[in-house]
Amino acid sequence: MWNGYYTAASGMLSTIRMLDIVSNNLANITTSSYKKDKVRIETVNFKSPGADAESFETILNRQAKVGGISIDFEPGSIKTTSRKLDLAILNPSGFFTIKTPNGIRYTRDGEFFLNSKGVLVNKNGFEVMSKSNRPIIIPGDKGESDLGFSENGDVYVDQVLLATIKIVDFNDKTKLVKEGNSMFYMSDPTQKEITIQDPQVRSGALERSNISIADAMVDMIKITRMYEFQQRVMDTILTDIAKKTTDEVGRP
Repeated sequence: MWNGYYTAASGMLSTIRMLDIVSNNLANITTSSYKKDKVRIETVNFKSPGADAESFETILNRQAKVGGISIDFEPGSIKTTSRKLDLAILNPSGFFTIKTPNGIRYTRDGEFFLNSKGVLVNKNGFEVMSKSNRPIIIPGDKGESDLGFSENGDVYVDQVLLATIKIVDFNDKTKLVKEGNSMFYMSDPTQKEITIQDPQVRSGALERSNISIADAMVDMIKITRMYEFQQRVMDTILTDIAKKTTDEVGRP
């Protein structure tokens, strides 16, 4: 009987973790280019030494656990901002390359600014890198109104080519790790940057998060119902144990 109790309890713990992930996705629904997390649930068998994999005891001891969390890199929709330094990558692949104190980071959030030195930076003040792996510096007497951007990421000042924004991708994006602010770092040094030849950059636009509020709400309802069902199972088992104890304990 306790086997079923533990199975339901493990399911509740996994359900709570799923709810945390869906809630975090919803909290970032308005974050530009945010990529939602997905959770994978696995079944684990807790069996006695020597027990057969399909024995009744083993089946009763099957418990659920979070097997892993992955990032959904599906691009979000594009919103028009009409702000020249807002850049969106229309190609479903590709990331802007950002230089941070902790190393190179990657993002699809193209909300950029010019700092006091005329350097093109992201909203955290980190430099946007060019194809030559240098920061993009605008001449001191020029401003946002003098800039122009082409679909392949070329940066123009008064229609004169200044630099090309570095936009890259990877063969295995599962090795990218979230770091906050819609930025990622590459955890696998064997994964090399691949330059995107046709990024389809659009000025005056940003990529939305790839979270559907309708889908997220449906997920929350499903998860809540799962939790309630598992709780009822636990309550039923405890009631049966209490009844069994009352009926049998102390009986001659």
